[in-house]
Amino acid sequence: MRIVYIAKKLPYGHEEAFVIPELMALRARGHDMHLAPLQISGGVRHDDAQTLEEITWPAALLAPEVLGVALLECLTRPLVVLRALAPLARSRTPWLLFKNLASVPKALWLARRCRAAGVEHIHAHWGAVPGTYAMVAASVAGVPFSLTCHRYDIAQNNLLPDKARRASWIRAIDRAGARELASHIGPGLPQPVVLHMGVVPPPPSPPRRRPAGAPWRFVIAARLVEKKGHRYLLQALAALRKQSRSVVLDILGEGPLQGELEHQVRDLGLEGLVTFAGTAPHATFLQRLIAGDWDAMALPSIVARDGDKEGIPVSLIEAMACGLPVVATDNGGIPELLDGGAGLIVPEYDVAALTEAMARLMDDVALHAAVIAKARQRIESEYDLKAIVDRLEKGFMRGHL
Repeated sequence: MRIVYIAKKLPYGHEEAFVIPELMALRARGHDMHLAPLQISGGVRHDDAQTLEEITWPAALLAPEVLGVALLECLTRPLVVLRALAPLARSRTPWLLFKNLASVPKALWLARRCRAAGVEHIHAHWGAVPGTYAMVAASVAGVPFSLTCHRYDIAQNNLLPDKARRASWIRAIDRAGARELASHIGPGLPQPVVLHMGVVPPPPSPPRRRPAGAPWRFVIAARLVEKKGHRYLLQALAALRKQSRSVVLDILGEGPLQGELEHQVRDLGLEGLVTFAGTAPHATFLQRLIAGDWDAMALPSIVARDGDKEGIPVSLIEAMACGLPVVATDNGGIPELLDGGAGLIVPEYDVAALTEAMARLMDDVALHAAVIAKARQRIESEYDLKAIVDRLEKGFMRGHL
């Protein structure tokens, strides 16, 4: 089956690595996969995205070729184009209308390319502008499309009822997201189906033995943005140091808050204990998880001031699959991943509770082992990539999940 995947930037940029295993698994099953990112900036940053360049259809939003093809589509198929663009008039705000309209030339370009290539299905990750791009392209090309919605794109509610009406199916990656998505779509329209993002669990490994006297190595792998809660983790690290505990922290990721967080490290006297490691290639990150470079992962996510919150962070899923216990907050879809003892859950913003949970993992050998075992069981039963791709494959071929 010939399928086009749409993302914001993938294979470019340092985000969206979580889409790569899914796309590669579909390709390994013999499907003719292509990528048509909305934006093409940032260069290929992930090792396992290198092979995706050969299946990518790159074009800038307003490239001369894009504008020329868009004009040709408007002149040769005016009624089809008008019908495809009609929902955009219902954009909730002028800013969303502007962003949606900005994607139109490239959507018309993609539609023509899909017709020429015999594409049978378009799937978009993100229900925001990438979803608009997919909806318009699919409508003009005359092929079905579907959506995977994550989190910010649900809160944004960019034409979600129209997208639900026109899509073959809409996928939410967690139950909380599905409920919120359903509230935006409203009754009488197709409702979202929950299907997690998946990972490939490595073979089980024997329990790791920490070297005597070695510091506890925590890691956070997340964009340096408000909702990830880095500043609360740094405060918890400082509190653990006041308890004379030997701990270090690796911060993996980049983002606008790096300067502010580096200043906080200095203010808390954590120089030499916190490493800002930048964005690691996805394959490298997975190798380090499997190799046991860290003892635990922490992610104290919060609801950001703009309302952004978590879905189910794939970094947590990957850590759990690799035998790393995790501590995280009750934000977004995280409790769905960690409940029942598969991880330690603490309230948002609560530095004392976060500190206590991290200390418990360090002190309680039985708890540490139990969390790892339950996490592995959770990943194998609900987040295994093979089972998830089985359902996606059927969804693409049958027109429903």
